[in-house]
Amino acid sequence: MKVKDLANCPDCGAEVFYSCMTPAGKGKCRNWRTLHKARIRLAREMRLLMEKIERRTTGRLWGARRFFTPRLLRTVFGDGKKFLCLSSINVRPAYWVVRIDSGWSTSNWERNEKLKLPCDWLEDVYQAIEHEFGTGEKENGGLYAKARFPQACSLGDGTSWDEMEQEEVEKLLGKTA
Repeated sequence: MKVKDLANCPDCGAEVFYSCMTPAGKGKCRNWRTLHKARIRLAREMRLLMEKIERRTTGRLWGARRFFTPRLLRTVFGDGKKFLCLSSINVRPAYWVVRIDSGWSTSNWERNEKLKLPCDWLEDVYQAIEHEFGTGEKENGGLYAKARFPQACSLGDGTSWDEMEQEEVEKLLGKTA
């Protein structure tokens, strides 16, 4: 499986949000405009998505209103055309927005053998969330002492996800139907 980590340039190792938007230093990616054209487009798209997604909102859980800011995972899996809202049982109603490959299934009961089922890709998504946002572990090894969303707090205990509708994705990306 190919994972595009938008935070790092594969050629120079620089962070795409900073170094790939401006000329690189001496000895690093002298042809930065041509080498990073697709990455610059993706970085701009991610910035736009972050501005639209990461806004303080409110959700309800068991009748109680909670305020949170949804988080966009900067790691894109595959072609990134399918958007998921993924939530852990420990952080509900807060959620992460994850971009996965359009060829991946979001149902464990799909009968198509060519599709990748959630049991095949979910652990990779968990690891990407933990890598980007941390786990909230204590230094002495104790778990989740002060874990707060967006930290990954015991993701394997239970998660739920919902696929975003195509119209909602197009609205986020600034495309009109």
